Amino acid sequence: MTSLNKSYKAEEDKIVGNMDRTVFEAAASGDRSLIRRLEQQNIDPDQQVTPHNNTILHIALRFNQKGITEGVLCLCPQLLGKTNADGDSPLHIAAKSGNEEIVELLIGGFSYTEIQQGALRKKNLKEEDTALHVAVKDGHFGVVKLLTAKDSELLNLVNKAYESPLFLAVEGGFLNIAQHILHRFREAPCHGSNGMNALHAAVVRAHHAGMFEYQAPELSLEKIRRLLSSFLLHAGDKCINILYNTAYPPT
Repeated sequence: MTSLNKSYKAEEDKIVGNMDRTVFEAAASGDRSLIRRLEQQNIDPDQQVTPHNNTILHIALRFNQKGITEGVLCLCPQLLGKTNADGDSPLHIAAKSGNEEIVELLIGGFSYTEIQQGALRKKNLKEEDTALHVAVKDGHFGVVKLLTAKDSELLNLVNKAYESPLFLAVEGGFLNIAQHILHRFREAPCHGSNGMNALHAAVVRAHHAGMFEYQAPELSLEKIRRLLSSFLLHAGDKCINILYNTAYPPT
């Protein structure tokens, strides 16, 4: 059984209650008959939710069904703002999948005014991550570029652990994302968890790169050195000031 089939079966086993099994199966498999049923108003999309509060749109996104996503957005735009029991919006689900076309489709579902008012900045419940945090954690560079291009304010938001997107990029070893943020958004904060910041994380990465660069080329010392140079050019003073103010708070 493929990983997709296993995932499908795991989700399917949970379907009871308000979401009709045929609706779930159509959303998960990309069956266009679901769109026809919505057009004919044979089903109420607002009532079709799983026990975990996933909507038809969540399910379509979970299984990367672009055609169903497009049809649902057109016929049921209100589902774009619905969250599940974890507080995950459709954009959170899409950001985790890394599918740039679908993320772009979802972003396009919001008006300019809605984006300006923070439509892309919703946080989930458990970790208080935005869709940008989710994309950075999984190293989805293309999704990061799409989100930050639409709303750079996302870079200023920290999650429950006080982690900024820049910190997560460095800590996760996603140097392309970190360098993109440093070069394009020089005012982006570098806050991190446990009193650390992105400069701490870069130094830790440099240490581990020296130890493991042969086993893990993505952690090569040369790449880390370039990243540290970027920090010193663009964010070093800011991160160092955070360190200083933490150690010596103003009286």
